[in-house]
Amino acid sequence: MNEQDPSAKRAWSATPAGRSPLAFAQDGPASLAGHGIARIAVVGGESTGKSTLVDALGRRYAQPCVAEYGRTLWEQQGGHTSYDDLSLIGVRHVAEEEDAMTRASHCVFVDTTPLTTLWYSIDGYGRAAPGLVSLSWRTYDLTLVCAPDFAFVQDGTRSSEDFRVRHDRWIRAILCARGTDYVDVRGPVVDRVEQVAALVDPLFAAR
Repeated sequence: MNEQDPSAKRAWSATPAGRSPLAFAQDGPASLAGHGIARIAVVGGESTGKSTLVDALGRRYAQPCVAEYGRTLWEQQGGHTSYDDLSLIGVRHVAEEEDAMTRASHCVFVDTTPLTTLWYSIDGYGRAAPGLVSLSWRTYDLTLVCAPDFAFVQDGTRSSEDFRVRHDRWIRAILCARGTDYVDVRGPVVDRVEQVAALVDPLFAAR
């Protein structure tokens, strides 16, 4: 199983253009200036507990969650999406994020990002539309990568363990290549929630 590059575990800060500065650190508190809303992305391969973690975090903090629109569309279309659908998925996913931001008081938890959709486009079709590539550069205040550290569960909608491992390796590599730091989350969901809480709780304590 792929192990994360230790350099990617370093404390980090990000200041997306036009938004309040937010700082997360593994060894210190998080802070959010003004009244900005933090976008917290949860990514990773299939069957790595992304949706479970997002739901758990949404309940813990009573903040909006953004579901994986790609899965929603896939189910609506009877288990099929096309190359052209992937661009639609990216656009709709971002729109739902923006809507959630208007309803949040502190943060929004996002299940996958357009970067994930880019992976499906490249892996499935060997290419990606320019618009989707552009959306894949969308920034988040905190990116969590769910590790594939438990048995793969086939629910009838997923590919395979090999696909999961390849996706995990790709997402970590592309984040590092783009200079996007991330936090590796592992273990049972209760442990993952506590790991994230150490970073997120200070946002709520400060207000």
